[in-house]
Amino acid sequence: MSWLANIFSFRSFRSRLIVFLWALLLPVLGGIFYYVNRNNTEYTKETINLYPELGASVFDFTRLQHTETLSAITTSLT
Repeated sequence: MSWLANIFSFRSFRSRLIVFLWALLLPVLGGIFYYVNRNNTEYTKETINLYPELGASVFDFTRLQHTETLSAITTSLT
């Protein structure tokens, strides 16, 4: 039990205050880090999954326009 008392014995009030503030601040900062990291991961996954779908829809629309243009040209030539 003596070693436990030696760990928590401080030579000055300033060092005790710093350790106390760190003990209060560390869980708060950890919680903020976890929340921000989780939201960044979700946003990144949504963005990665959104752009291929958007690109595919633009490609399909452009291909449909070209098909209609070629069909109109073919119809006018016959």
